[in-house]
Amino acid sequence: METAEQLFADTVRTGNLWRSDNKKPRCWVERRDEVTTDEVIHRLEKSGLKKISSRTLRNYANNGLCPRADVRGRGRGNGAGSEWPEETPSHFYASYNMLHGRINSTWKLGIEEIAKIKDDALMAVNTDDYQNLGLKSEAWLSLVSDFYNGSIETPETRLLARIEREKIEPWINALGNMAPEAKEAFHQIVTMEPAKRDELFKVVAKDLARINRLV
Repeated sequence: METAEQLFADTVRTGNLWRSDNKKPRCWVERRDEVTTDEVIHRLEKSGLKKISSRTLRNYANNGLCPRADVRGRGRGNGAGSEWPEETPSHFYASYNMLHGRINSTWKLGIEEIAKIKDDALMAVNTDDYQNLGLKSEAWLSLVSDFYNGSIETPETRLLARIEREKIEPWINALGNMAPEAKEAFHQIVTMEPAKRDELFKVVAKDLARINRLV
């Protein structure tokens, strides 16, 4: 009996690591709780995404833009219902806004590319290996963080905070030697969205150096 139970448990764990459609490993964040379709849509509406239908939600899941639901029976004669991972609303929100050009309208990203961006971001979350994480995957994580608006800490927001801290620490260490104009410019930069801030880092760094040399 123990052997059969162990085999079943191993099978379940293995199944959680593979997508049922194309048998490729999928990147995932450890599931916390689960929510219904109505709850997912309600949370998206609260975040500002209106008129998101259950069909749109399923399409995003099927295209790898957010987690898939588990379909479970509700008991004899009551049909079945979908239970979504807790992180579904935030992942949908991030992929939706990236698809619609919120971060950078010049990127012109397609569905497959965003799915890859999401998978790269979640791989970094799960492996804690983010040194080579691309700017677009970092932007996807920033959108996940925007969804929560500081109200909750998740594996995604923790990783983003670490990335942000490592980028900003050298600047913070130099604050004591900065002129007032440089400090003001610094604070403006760190409050920008990561994608916009990174574009300005190189340019502003030269200006900060110049300001400090003149003072």
